[in-house]
Amino acid sequence: MIIQGVIIIKTRFGWYMILSGLVVIILILWGYQQTKYNNGSNNEAVYNSEEQAIIVRAKPIAIKYLKDTYELDVELTGEQLLPTYVASQVIFKGNVIGRV
Repeated sequence: MIIQGVIIIKTRFGWYMILSGLVVIILILWGYQQTKYNNGSNNEAVYNSEEQAIIVRAKPIAIKYLKDTYELDVELTGEQLLPTYVASQVIFKGNVIGRV
């Protein structure tokens, strides 16, 4: 269709643009998350000194809580500090010592 010398082609780019935009946003967010880790090699997070201090203070509290509440000796093998905009929590992973 020609209107005043301009060719107008009706296409369905709307859905493709929305889908492409969502894919780009997901890839950007995924890339940001991957930069938090050491090149993705061992999934060990890199924390700054303030975050590391929080983890160091939380470890003995978590061990004491499990010992007092459940009478468990535990060995902590990993930790994850959640972003402050999500929750003010540290997640520990570990093993129970001496139980079969």
